[in-house]
Amino acid sequence: ARILHWLWNRLYSSIEVNNASTVKDLAQEGHEIIYLPCHRSHMDYLLLTYIIYQQGLVIPRIAAGINLNFWPAGPIFRKAGAFFIRRSFRGDRLYSAIFREYLALLFERGYSVKYYSEGGRSRTGKLLAPKTGMLAMTIQGLLRGVHRPLTIVPVYLGYEHVMEVGTYHKELSGSKKQGESILGVFKAIKNLRNYGKGFVNFGQPININQFLNKQVPDWKNDIDPIEPKKPSWLIPQVNILAEQVMVAINKSAAINGVSLIALILHASKTSALSQYELERQLDFFLQIQKAAPYSEQLILPDTDGKSLLNETIKLNKVTVNKDSFGDIISLSESAAIEMGYYRNNILHCYILPSLVCRILSKTPKVSQQALQQHIAQIMSLLSIDFFLWQDEAVINQQVSQVLECLNQQELVKQSKAGYWSVNQQQMALSPVNLLGECVDETLQRLIIIASLVSRLGPITKGDLELKVVAIAKRLSVLNNIHAPEFIDLKAQASLINEMKKQQYISLDEQGLLIAHSNLKTLKAILTVLVDISILQSIAR
Repeated sequence: ARILHWLWNRLYSSIEVNNASTVKDLAQEGHEIIYLPCHRSHMDYLLLTYIIYQQGLVIPRIAAGINLNFWPAGPIFRKAGAFFIRRSFRGDRLYSAIFREYLALLFERGYSVKYYSEGGRSRTGKLLAPKTGMLAMTIQGLLRGVHRPLTIVPVYLGYEHVMEVGTYHKELSGSKKQGESILGVFKAIKNLRNYGKGFVNFGQPININQFLNKQVPDWKNDIDPIEPKKPSWLIPQVNILAEQVMVAINKSAAINGVSLIALILHASKTSALSQYELERQLDFFLQIQKAAPYSEQLILPDTDGKSLLNETIKLNKVTVNKDSFGDIISLSESAAIEMGYYRNNILHCYILPSLVCRILSKTPKVSQQALQQHIAQIMSLLSIDFFLWQDEAVINQQVSQVLECLNQQELVKQSKAGYWSVNQQQMALSPVNLLGECVDETLQRLIIIASLVSRLGPITKGDLELKVVAIAKRLSVLNNIHAPEFIDLKAQASLINEMKKQQYISLDEQGLLIAHSNLKTLKAILTVLVDISILQSIAR
């Protein structure tokens, strides 16, 4: 604790902790606590355990990758609560059985546990699809007859600087992942500097007992203290629970200066804005979240755009060019790649307001009902990709809040007939246009898939994925897109699966993918929202 206290004071200007009282209440009520944080950095292990200790809670037993079991870190981590596990249990039933017994033993003896549902660190800044093995074993532990309630505490970990971001980009570009070693520790210590702020936000707890009572009312019939079986409902319910955990993590996001500036500069065509304009945009993006917050658990900075920019400049995240007209804030090519990571930490928070602004800026006039319907249709496709939580009722409410905020600032107006449009006097430097650009790359990914299925179907799923990635790579070069998820095969496959699930894509008699009649409506909406140059590039 003393060493880490010294380390945090050296690394971070502050560590902000939110909603810790909820975890304390659970501990007082006798719950078995399972911490499920997102995974951004090797700092996660140390920071979260330190915060739990500082809050007066018993530190958990931590599932750590076997790659961290190197001297001298391994023995230290083990004495601090870590137990090392293989990356994969596949094909080794004995290892799986022994580990499942060990996990059940921890629960029976009252230990809290911490593991990472993503399985590894996110290289893009977005939450990864959850790995469900540990969660399944957790529920199997409950089926042994653990009497205390098991409760998951999702945790959002955020940083203004992640020291591994540079290596993440190299790995995404094809470089081999470097193994952990004592030499790497010394190099990391040598490069220690001011990393800005860190954020630890405890999310809304999920009581596994209550979850099962709702989803599988007769689940207690499968309890067996000696040899619990693997019931047929286990895997489907674990998948639902895993998704709820990821959604809860994203609901507890912390917006900070670095992530917000990254979002804004990436949305600008040249990755550059004047200092005055950037400060103005920062205040506007904060105002949008205050008027229509992504969730009740979202954490916003309690300062203005000017202060956020000054703090980010001190962290050397942006380039400042001075001339007689004032400072220009920009991103170099390498900085643009790095800042894409921080943008992705909070992009999900701005999907809805960005869609509102995108539709308004691309459509001469639109009714509020049509606006809500189009946004609900697009967000339902993106819900798995971004782990969004809003249902149709919440979407309608938040759209109304965003429109009211824009109207109060005289950025948009509503006609007597009820149609919304952008105020033409504000068009030149309208924040509406910039906020609408935040969702541009996501819309491009959707239109690429919709266009290829329409033109090339029937087609195998594998061929479609490869062709989608090929066009995405070409567009990323032509349009200077630095987002790694834009050309990621898994990300494209996830969207294709969701479009198939929602019946925009069908299977013919041979099992090949073809366009469903619903796809025509979706494609018509997307075509209006994507720039004509992009549509022409896809067509060519």
